[in-house]
Amino acid sequence: MKSKKTLKSIAFCLVWIFLLSAAALPAAAASEQIINLTDLYGNGYSASSEAIEGDGADVGPAERAFDNEALPEEISAETIAGLSRWAANTTADTWLEVKFIDKVTITAFQINECKLWGNITSFEIQAYAGEEWKTIYTGGETATDRCDVEESIETDRVRLYVTGVAADRFQGVSILEMDYFGTCGDSFPQNLSAMPLVNYSASTIEGTNANEMLAFDGDLSSRWASQQGDHAGAYLEVDFYIPVRVTGFQINECTTWGNITSYEIQYWDGEAWKTAYTGEQTVTDGILLASEVTAEKVRLLVNSVDPARYAGVTVYEMNILGFYDAEQLPDNLAASSGATYTASSSEGDGMGAEQAFDQNLTTRWASEPEDGAGAWIEVAFASDVTVEQFNIYENKAWGNVTGYNVQCFVNGEWKTVYEGTETSPDVISLASPEKTNRVRVTFTSVAEDRYQGVTLWEMGVFGIGPEIETPPEEQEPNTGTGDASQLVWLAAAAALCALSLPLCRAARKESEA
Repeated sequence: MKSKKTLKSIAFCLVWIFLLSAAALPAAAASEQIINLTDLYGNGYSASSEAIEGDGADVGPAERAFDNEALPEEISAETIAGLSRWAANTTADTWLEVKFIDKVTITAFQINECKLWGNITSFEIQAYAGEEWKTIYTGGETATDRCDVEESIETDRVRLYVTGVAADRFQGVSILEMDYFGTCGDSFPQNLSAMPLVNYSASTIEGTNANEMLAFDGDLSSRWASQQGDHAGAYLEVDFYIPVRVTGFQINECTTWGNITSYEIQYWDGEAWKTAYTGEQTVTDGILLASEVTAEKVRLLVNSVDPARYAGVTVYEMNILGFYDAEQLPDNLAASSGATYTASSSEGDGMGAEQAFDQNLTTRWASEPEDGAGAWIEVAFASDVTVEQFNIYENKAWGNVTGYNVQCFVNGEWKTVYEGTETSPDVISLASPEKTNRVRVTFTSVAEDRYQGVTLWEMGVFGIGPEIETPPEEQEPNTGTGDASQLVWLAAAAALCALSLPLCRAARKESEA
């Protein structure tokens, strides 16, 4: 009897030791963040059928259901005008699919159906797994609420499969927006085309409203177009300035007037352009390369187009997919917290000096039309910085700079640290680093036969900023055993261990007796 009591006491102590020790251990890492998977780059969209209306810009194609268009609170015959949507004039075996460029885990979905003319009465969410479609959710009429799937699943393909529509209404399906939610691993590629400090170029542009940057702005309603006649040999290029690992690409070509029939994805190896992929007609799906390449420049090179159609090239969007080390990018001091921006003049609202430092190549600073020679733009820092490099991304659509200088405010006066002629988005190094809290670029001359103002998409100032110490209350919690509360728990556990030793000895003596 006494032996049983002793064993119970030992068991009690061991349980407490376990609980206290567990409390002293660091917390487990948080689970992967749930994101909108339809926002990932490289996705391909398809459907069983597409009821195209007009040129398909608003109604018909599958991708119209995944364009993140803002929807009004109430859908009516008036508010639906101009909204994009996928539409199908079929009911049997009707589906809408997303194909991801790599594996993702599906946890939820959301459907915004247009029910003005007809409506779904039953549907399934299916994921492709094990060489077949597997149902992960079964529903009746759709609702705009976000719904969790019945079973989370890892897949690279998921679809809405319609099994029934209202018999007394339009016999088709129309989806305004559809989203899938879940997680993706570290192996899922990034869109390198959207990296900071990239430069875009092209063989030619059709006009200012079809320039090369519009193929990388994330907007399927804008486009790059080459000049008519520029097809064989036409190119669209991205310069990353640092080595990146390229694993794939995605081209969304505008085929309204013409289409590519042969192309290459090429990379610069430091001496010459090498081919990483060869294709015929483009597809909107993301494409993985047979093997990744490391390069600082990548381009689409067009070899031929359909001779019976428009003799040029038009691309809505192009994404270069892969990975990069953000630590290799120079620190853009001009985008640092506390920096302020001024200029000699601004053409109007939305074109102030700050637009040249927002790291957005779709906004710009513009001086007043006649403020060309002598125009200046300045960035002031919250404290001293060391400036080593700069770059200027000028909008040369209407006019262009022919002379400029870069100045740093040193010892109470402006010091010229660089003088140049035409600007370049390339990163330029100063002869020596300069410690300052203000940097100004003055444009000393502009082309006489063109627009007499200055327009910049972006300007970067690179170097070393002040060291920022994290305040004690904002420091990351210590996950080691040096944390005071953890030491208290561990001490308590050790004390219980000491107390349990006599019990263990007593139990052994009883068993030997």
